[in-house]
Amino acid sequence: MSHNNTKPTGQKFTVNTKSMEKYQGNIRRTVEKTIREQSNKNSEDDLDERLYKRILTDNHTAQQIEDFSEAMRRACEQSLKTTKTPKVTNKYKSVPWWTKELTELRKATNVLRRKYQRTRDNAEQREKNKETYLDQKSK
Repeated sequence: MSHNNTKPTGQKFTVNTKSMEKYQGNIRRTVEKTIREQSNKNSEDDLDERLYKRILTDNHTAQQIEDFSEAMRRACEQSLKTTKTPKVTNKYKSVPWWTKELTELRKATNVLRRKYQRTRDNAEQREKNKETYLDQKSK
């Protein structure tokens, strides 16, 4: 396995009984292949024994975790179907009659409304802000 940092892929997998059985076989083969490649020898020990020996003798725990994570990712990709991620869309549906000009008018109206609502201590100024807001709103 490579020594690069594996980043989460963001993939989501669909899991069922049949795909889990396939995954278990693939993870075993992937881990065995990795251990064989790294030890450069064919050992007759079973997989658990080889993993145990590797953990005891190898001081690179972070690399072992990364290698196993990579093996799990590969086994998932080989065994499980990925779910389709939805396209990112606008929060609101657009309507054909809405224009940039309407957006600008709406923003200006909201500014005036907030200014009117925030004026509390000066009744005369509040009334002026209210009139300005209502004039803008009627446009």
